[in-house]
Amino acid sequence: LCNVIEETVVIERIIIKYCRAGFKICWYTFCSFVRIIFYLVLYSSFSVKAFSIAASFQINNYTHKDIVRRRRETEKCQHIAQKRSFHIKRSCTPTVTAFHHLSLGARNFNHTVRSIYENRLLHVGSTPNAVQEQNLFSRSLIQTYLSSSSEHVKGCQFLDIVGSGEDAQILGCWAIGDGSRNSRKASKLACFRARFDDAVARKAAIDMDKLTGCDSSTSLNTLGLEFVLDGETVDISEPVLVDMTVAPVDSDVTCVLYVTAESRVTEQGILSMCNVVLQPMSALCTDDDDFEVRNSPIYNIRWSVESSAIYSCAWNSNKTRIALGMEDTAKIMDVITEKSFVISSRRRNVISQHFTSDGDLIYMGLRDSDVILSDLRMKSHHVTGSLKGSRSAGWIRQLRLSYPQCVLIENFRGELKLYDLRRSDRELMSFSGHRNTHFRLPCTVDCQENFVFAG
Repeated sequence: LCNVIEETVVIERIIIKYCRAGFKICWYTFCSFVRIIFYLVLYSSFSVKAFSIAASFQINNYTHKDIVRRRRETEKCQHIAQKRSFHIKRSCTPTVTAFHHLSLGARNFNHTVRSIYENRLLHVGSTPNAVQEQNLFSRSLIQTYLSSSSEHVKGCQFLDIVGSGEDAQILGCWAIGDGSRNSRKASKLACFRARFDDAVARKAAIDMDKLTGCDSSTSLNTLGLEFVLDGETVDISEPVLVDMTVAPVDSDVTCVLYVTAESRVTEQGILSMCNVVLQPMSALCTDDDDFEVRNSPIYNIRWSVESSAIYSCAWNSNKTRIALGMEDTAKIMDVITEKSFVISSRRRNVISQHFTSDGDLIYMGLRDSDVILSDLRMKSHHVTGSLKGSRSAGWIRQLRLSYPQCVLIENFRGELKLYDLRRSDRELMSFSGHRNTHFRLPCTVDCQENFVFAG
């Protein structure tokens, strides 16, 4: 302000000098005078505030007190972020040094093993060891088991592996339509068992050796896998399957939890409705002939939701809970007590969910936002953390056997990322190849959690 006043005094003297001499005021003097008057207008002596014009041509006022307050808030945020960040690399103890300390008695055995695993974690690469593409399910095979003269398979909507070892089964849901191109009128659930045939594998290997470079796109069953239908198929009348998951209720009965969407024409207009269905699958149950047990009300539950759209569902066997991901919240329901409560999703669509084994924590994948971790034991403020860079995760899986602290996610761009909860600021490993453009087809991890299968 002092500079402005001094410049004003100088301009006034120049104007008086030229006016006395009878000369006209030059254009430069006039522009400078107008500019100073404009500065003086933007200063209010009553409020003791100065105004500045931003790059977006907006006028923002500030005082000395405002500047000090903003500076303190910025320093506080930087101090908090510095405590939470993991950009500073931890000092790693070499393996030889760790064993040397162990031999001298400076460290115990458990501490040495922990140091070795920490070194592996900090030096893990971002590229997987191996990626192999294989055509497992052929369209002709599915057409043979699920199609008829009036029904045709349009695509796979869900695929998961249930069980392990020789008892493993492949559960899938396929969209069914008529002979037209883009028709979808219903869906079918089916279970398959996989078998290995060495003769088929040898024949496929011989055929592959005969192929030339131009025929490299031809799919061959080099693994010798054969899939046989196990049990009866289950028909779903609604054609649009939103989400689906396996729900083991107890040791004898395993159900399927799925969400469908449909639209109806009413007097008020078009009404959209989401149906949540818990239904037993005979092929997954221990006793296939026990119809009375499977038909009990506890295993056959159906809800209809009209107030809000449902984007995802999840099941927890330990506490028999169902999680429904909605537009701006998530709803947790207890099947036994029929009680429910709502948790925050930061006003984002919950497109995927995954419970921890104990059922106290739940991961939620949000549309256009990172995966968040919520603690269901809290009465409020359930969100306890997030995974940075996990934007729009459509599938979440916690590795419960090999690395319980690691989480595997898949996003809309077809990228698979592995996170460690102890270092949630970045992914440990990421790779692409999951083609999922038409249906919501999840990934699958084997029983030993060494391989990831993405269709």
